[in-house]
Amino acid sequence: MKSIYGFVKTQRDDYRGQTVEITPGYEFSQYETLRTIELYYNSKFTTGSTDSLGREKPFNNICKFRVNVATRATDLDTKDVQIESERVTKTSYTESFLLNLKNRNWMKATGFARLQPAQPETRSRSTCPASACLDFAVLAPNGEGVL
Repeated sequence: MKSIYGFVKTQRDDYRGQTVEITPGYEFSQYETLRTIELYYNSKFTTGSTDSLGREKPFNNICKFRVNVATRATDLDTKDVQIESERVTKTSYTESFLLNLKNRNWMKATGFARLQPAQPETRSRSTCPASACLDFAVLAPNGEGVL
């Protein structure tokens, strides 16, 4: 039986090196996708900043403005957070109502509404808007990234 350290090491190595076959002929690697998103957001190519002749490759960053737009468009009001019970019992409505009140008081006490606007950039970068830059990446015949 493996130790917990061996298990974590195996999982980490599998995350970095293994792929999942979505459909026949298409394999997906979450590690490579997130790596590409971070590199493109920071105006870097996955193949390096110079081409095969040693010249610097220009990078037209089309990702950052999408992240900025998504960050400004994301708005989570604390009044929109509703807790509902999945089970139906005599007390489920009362329990969810009391939990909603407790949650609302907690959000007021911790200043959740002021904390939340500082975080959407991370979400925006790692989901749809920033990953849209992957759709616009054009690969040259030799496999080097060109935008």
